[in-house]
Amino acid sequence: MIIVVLEILVCLVLAGIIGGIVGWFLHRLRVEPANQAMDRLVASLQEAEARLLDVKAESRVHAARAEVLETDVRARAIAAQTLENELSSLNARLSMADKTLAAAARERDEAARELEEVREQFVGACAQAEEARLKLSEQERAATQIYQTVEELKQSQTVSVTALAERSREIDRLLARITELESNHQSVLTEKSAELLAAQEHAAALEAKLGEVRTEAEKLRKEAEGCRRVLRDREAELEELWATLREVEPHPHRQAAGSNAQAQTDSGVKTSAGTPSPAENSSNDEEWDDLKRIAGIGPKLEQLLHGLGVHTFRQVALWSDEEIDRMDSHLKRFRGRIRREQWVERAREEFYRKYGKQPDQS
Repeated sequence: MIIVVLEILVCLVLAGIIGGIVGWFLHRLRVEPANQAMDRLVASLQEAEARLLDVKAESRVHAARAEVLETDVRARAIAAQTLENELSSLNARLSMADKTLAAAARERDEAARELEEVREQFVGACAQAEEARLKLSEQERAATQIYQTVEELKQSQTVSVTALAERSREIDRLLARITELESNHQSVLTEKSAELLAAQEHAAALEAKLGEVRTEAEKLRKEAEGCRRVLRDREAELEELWATLREVEPHPHRQAAGSNAQAQTDSGVKTSAGTPSPAENSSNDEEWDDLKRIAGIGPKLEQLLHGLGVHTFRQVALWSDEEIDRMDSHLKRFRGRIRREQWVERAREEFYRKYGKQPDQS
């Protein structure tokens, strides 16, 4: 009798433990299919518990009637065995529930992974949505600017149409005035046509002269461009000329020019036969010219030429080829400039401008 009661109590305790475990798993998983299975299992357990309670009640009744119901004890033992069988069945069902819970756990993990993938896709979609929103904002700003531009163009078009209408009315008035003038002054127009023809002939003649002037101006422009290039070259050569001038003693007086010419003759620098040297060409009474007026000669080169005894346009204009070579040798690193820059021709032009004649050997 006591054993039966203990077995009933153990069954009840096991049913409570199993119900708690099942409830805990159901609370942890929160999966709908497992919940439904567990609900069915809990219902079965509740039915079993109810049956156990009924058995407990019956056992109490049997305990009260133990003395007279020994045969009922055996029946209750059989009933207990049946309950054990049912408990075994419940255990089997619990094992199945455990398997179901494990499957639900796997499904939960898969669902969690899918949820993570969905979350990543959602983050990417949010980034794309933000980028699209920024592009849309830019497009809205561009559309606003275009709208403003269109409004400005419309206003400008309105103003232009108004101005065009005024111009059209003015043209109509002018055409009417022209018609009136043509009808009233036909003879005057004939005379003006003749005068216009004469003026056109005169303009043609002026145009021909203008073409000559343009040709001359183009020539002068090219010469000026050459002068500018030469001037740029001279500016780059100033430093070298300073070094050269430090080696040459300046001769500011006419007597020094003669001394330099004599020193050059003594050092072996001779002029060509039949051609006087620059110092000999410049007499003591001859006025010095501004050699800087010759294109290509600057202040430093003028000082260098003065040191070599060259002071006038006539001296430069009368240089022979040998004299040019001799003078060019003193330019050191800048040799060839006398012929390249046509110093002789420029000196003749300057001499003619100043004295009104061509230089001679006298």
